[in-house]
Amino acid sequence: MTRQDALRLLEEILELPNDSLHGGESLRGEVPWDSMSSLAFIAEVDRRFGLPVPGGAVADCKTVADLLRLLEAARAGRAA
Repeated sequence: MTRQDALRLLEEILELPNDSLHGGESLRGEVPWDSMSSLAFIAEVDRRFGLPVPGGAVADCKTVADLLRLLEAARAGRAA
């Protein structure tokens, strides 16, 4: 999973146009993020990439970049 893969996944979940997310967007205003988005994100990351992402950690994310770092940490944990 690349950074672009993760951004495309988020765009799909949020029903945003391709290439509209770049990483610095706020989940508390710039992006239509809510509890259903969080659940969809957790489920799709597990389904597509086989990565477990803790719900509490997702809830703590404030930006798209935070979500990307969380995914990177999950990927690094799987490789360990």
